Amino acid sequence: MALLPEPIPVHVLSPFSQAFSKMRMKAYAETHLGASGLRFKENLIKAFIEYVRSQDEICCGRPEPSPEGIVVAWWKKQKHRHIAGLPQGRLYPKLKRRSHESAYLAEVTCHYITDKDADLNLIQKKALQRWEKVKNELMDSMAIKDASLIADGHGIIQSVISIFNDLFLLGALRRVKFDWIREAEGVPDMALGYGSDSSIQLHPTSLNSDPEVSLAVSRLSTLLHEMIHAFLAQFTCSSCKKLWHGRDWQVLAKRIEEVAPGLLGFRAALGRFDGLIYDLKHGIEKLPSMHDVLHYNFEQVLPTDELYGEGAPSKLVEDIPTKLVKSRRLSW
Repeated sequence: MALLPEPIPVHVLSPFSQAFSKMRMKAYAETHLGASGLRFKENLIKAFIEYVRSQDEICCGRPEPSPEGIVVAWWKKQKHRHIAGLPQGRLYPKLKRRSHESAYLAEVTCHYITDKDADLNLIQKKALQRWEKVKNELMDSMAIKDASLIADGHGIIQSVISIFNDLFLLGALRRVKFDWIREAEGVPDMALGYGSDSSIQLHPTSLNSDPEVSLAVSRLSTLLHEMIHAFLAQFTCSSCKKLWHGRDWQVLAKRIEEVAPGLLGFRAALGRFDGLIYDLKHGIEKLPSMHDVLHYNFEQVLPTDELYGEGAPSKLVEDIPTKLVKSRRLSW
């Protein structure tokens, strides 16, 4: 009998929730009736940036990545372990579970991620070759409404996890089991994915509400989203671990979004903005600094202005409000 997933914590809405309602109203006011949902999303991101700028004097600072050892806890007298180097002769850097400073781990991993052929190491080149062999068939098979009906779906997703692990996560992610989220297990229908240091689950039918995103791309983007959570959960030390959508998760997700079109052949949308908004509304994360928000560049996953013209295949702005945070992550 399969074990049930850990109970999903219930979080009380924070004061930010009321402020976000005002941002949404402002975005509506600035979006013409009948305009695309993407235009509304763009205006909402702008309203959020304006809010962060107005609150910047009270935002907490974020630790900068540092190769120097940092004491994890004064009573343990233990220092972070730092990565000796990027993969060259060996398959992956030697990482120790729950031992690395999160900002430094994110920085090194971002340096590893590249879409330039000349900079790909051997393990990445082999992963890319594997992806090219399965990409077309995979995208077709994952385009059905209920992904749990895919023949050998578990095996297919496990192989994709292996490919993405080698391409983006130093080839270091270990022993992560995949399964489909089952509503009978108590996971809300709104949850697109669930991730931990030992498992990744995707909802077989619940998808990103963006009409521009295909079923296959939505599922693969959610898979990447959860893989980053699993990676940080495995290798970040307990003292500085950030389990939700904070700075270290954001910079890794942003970097993958940047290179995905060149490597994978599609524009990945990892739900960075919606994830952060959910965390802020429920008091899980503190408001980021203006510097961090500008660095996150949430607009990078939105299509160019040409897609906002007449005939753009998108939902009307009236349909958007109840689905803004659908890509949030409900685990941890």
